[in-house]
Amino acid sequence: MYRQIEVLPQYRGYQYILWRNTSQASLKEYTLNTVTYGVNSAPYLALRVLRYIAETECENFPDVKGALHHQTYMDDICVGRESLEAAKTLQSNLINTLARSGLELKK
Repeated sequence: MYRQIEVLPQYRGYQYILWRNTSQASLKEYTLNTVTYGVNSAPYLALRVLRYIAETECENFPDVKGALHHQTYMDDICVGRESLEAAKTLQSNLINTLARSGLELKK
């Protein structure tokens, strides 16, 4: 999930890294453009993005908004419905809503 979330350009400098494959190789400089796994702020940023999507993209989908607000833990959306048809509808709505923001559901 983290690699699907771009960091604003003005904050990318805080994700500046130096890398080399061996101790003899020259250093290469990189600036990471997406949220990086292992950074203390990564879980917060991921959940904050989902909350933003819930607030701005879910006017017509209260079930999606509820799932993103209350049934999401890290990168898992844990929600169910009374019937298979209702579950499939929610699944489709979640996939479409998140896809509009560039996020692809994998599970």
